[in-house]
Amino acid sequence: MRIEKKLLNKYELKGPRYTSYPTINNFNDVDDNDKKSLINMFTFFSRIKTQQPISLYVHIPFCSSLCYYCACNKIITQDNNQADIYLEYIQKEWDLYKNMFRSEIEINSLHFGGGSPTFLTDKQLKKLISIFDDHSTSKDMERSIEIDPRTIDKDRLRLIRRLGFNRISFGVQDTDISVQKAVNREQSYEEIFNLVASAKREKFRSINVDLIYGLPLQTKETFSITLKKIIELRPDRIALYSYAHLPKIFKSQRSIESSGIPSSKEKISMLESAIDSFSLAGYEYIGMDHFALPHDAISMAKKQGRLYRNFQGYTLHNDNIVGLGVSSISQYERYYYQNAKKIKSYYASIDDNKLPIKKLFSLSKDDLLRRVVIMKLMCQGFIDIKDLENIYNIYFYQYFNYELKLLSELEKDGLVIVLKCSIFVTQKGWYFVRSIAMVFDSYLRSPQGLGSFSKVF
Repeated sequence: MRIEKKLLNKYELKGPRYTSYPTINNFNDVDDNDKKSLINMFTFFSRIKTQQPISLYVHIPFCSSLCYYCACNKIITQDNNQADIYLEYIQKEWDLYKNMFRSEIEINSLHFGGGSPTFLTDKQLKKLISIFDDHSTSKDMERSIEIDPRTIDKDRLRLIRRLGFNRISFGVQDTDISVQKAVNREQSYEEIFNLVASAKREKFRSINVDLIYGLPLQTKETFSITLKKIIELRPDRIALYSYAHLPKIFKSQRSIESSGIPSSKEKISMLESAIDSFSLAGYEYIGMDHFALPHDAISMAKKQGRLYRNFQGYTLHNDNIVGLGVSSISQYERYYYQNAKKIKSYYASIDDNKLPIKKLFSLSKDDLLRRVVIMKLMCQGFIDIKDLENIYNIYFYQYFNYELKLLSELEKDGLVIVLKCSIFVTQKGWYFVRSIAMVFDSYLRSPQGLGSFSKVF
């Protein structure tokens, strides 16, 4: 579907990615004032039953080299012994959870992210996956891992499959060598091609490729070549992220020459080209930077209204989330909390026999309602007004009077349809779903507003 450039320009705003609502910048530092919330949260944890499976996320912060664009929490090292120590603490943190739950835990999905999970040696990967083997009741559970193509070959890929991983994501970003050198991430297209081909032979359930537009030295022409090459690989999913250049926040980005970064106009042209290319190649737009082939589970879930969104992005699971490792974020019903970002602080808490929680947020009734509205827009593109009125005991048009006035402008642009009993995101509106969701975000009206977020495109 062709998107008018004037709309891309109009809605080129700063805004959240809505992997949660409220977003992480609203989380509070844990101090004495939060003791009551923590007690309430842990009391809730202790009542968790085996009938309530969890999604588990494990953060592996290590990378052997620094990618200049990266905004993730990472530790640059070539010393694999550091990972041995880290895995011991992952085991200890998991033991703390098992003691707290006081019951057998069923893991519905398992995700390794980073950093670079494939920084780990084969032996370390085996050790890490073995920590959780007793808690997965189904061999069909989703096990996913983020892969740095520079750290694996076809034999390691075969091992990853034999360890039970069935969904993988390759971090490619761009195939142009000049761009790769500018961000300190060189990898040949031939290597990527061979790895994806090997992954298909190993019959992974879903293969994803990550791309970034707006990197230094990228042009519409060079990026079009990258798009063509990736489409030739035919991955099941493609994640297309907009590069946010925030060197004041992310130290690694200070190594990037600002003069080489594409302008907003150039970035929009790249996005426009990508949308056209993926659509013509048969990929369906899932929402928020994600494309998938029609057969992929995430594409089918969207059509069937079974798509969800959490800190790992779009997912098939609407479970509570336990995050292990430095900076990991967890979600339990009306609570969000985040682990220590610094590894020394993370280790110190566990050595003291305490979960390494440093940030916490307890959602109010209004937060819970707005979370449902925003996630329904982001995932299903549909709001059943009567359903929300019955569940939350509100009159929708009165409660969201201010928001509906803002929504009228997006309706004029053909991005949404507002009816008496429902709100729909149009086909065109899916490309602007982040801007549509922002209408219902009450925290954007605070003094901080949009200052801490990157641009939508």
